[in-house]
Amino acid sequence: MNKWLIKSTTRTGSHLVYNLLESSGLRAEHVSWNLYRKHKSPPVWPFLANHSYLKLGPEDDNIVVHDHTTWIPPDPENWNIIYTERNDKVAQTLSSIFAGKINEYLLEGLGSAAYSDKEISPFYLDPNATFKSHRKRIHYENNLMNLCKSYQWKKTYLLYFEDLIHATPEMMSHIFQIEYDKKKCSWDKQKNPRKAQDIILNYNELYRVLSSDITLNR
Repeated sequence: MNKWLIKSTTRTGSHLVYNLLESSGLRAEHVSWNLYRKHKSPPVWPFLANHSYLKLGPEDDNIVVHDHTTWIPPDPENWNIIYTERNDKVAQTLSSIFAGKINEYLLEGLGSAAYSDKEISPFYLDPNATFKSHRKRIHYENNLMNLCKSYQWKKTYLLYFEDLIHATPEMMSHIFQIEYDKKKCSWDKQKNPRKAQDIILNYNELYRVLSSDITLNR
């Protein structure tokens, strides 16, 4: 079986890996975050984004699934899991809030959430709301990481944003032991063309305050 699951709490460079695996010939899908949250308990098989209530199923093979939820496949031993995270937790939170504010998360694949060249006016972030968002995201990330570690996977890869942005598709394909189509791989284009610190007017102040509280960044 050739199944790949990419787990991320957003803004970790996971779409670099997702695009690389897609360019290797795998069917590429996203778990629907909104539909997943409607379940009172984790579904056995989740709904997929950009489909009319299509679920992932046990018969699906030769697939890469990008996922921000706590879903775990019932057959983890058949899945390669790639967990991507970021060493700089504060920058990750600010990037996540920024992406949500302008509704731009990735190069393509989820409609209106794609990167654009529209003009964005600089804005301030509310410090209290940012603090709460950061604490919530760190808590979720710790729980998600512990959850993934508690299962036995076919293969496990732990990757960091800070390494991925300097890596190459050739390097990563060697690590994953895959062949990919260079014409279909848009590695560099997957990187966000905007910088949150250029548009969030109180970015440096928020970064300094959040970084000073080490209890939030564990």
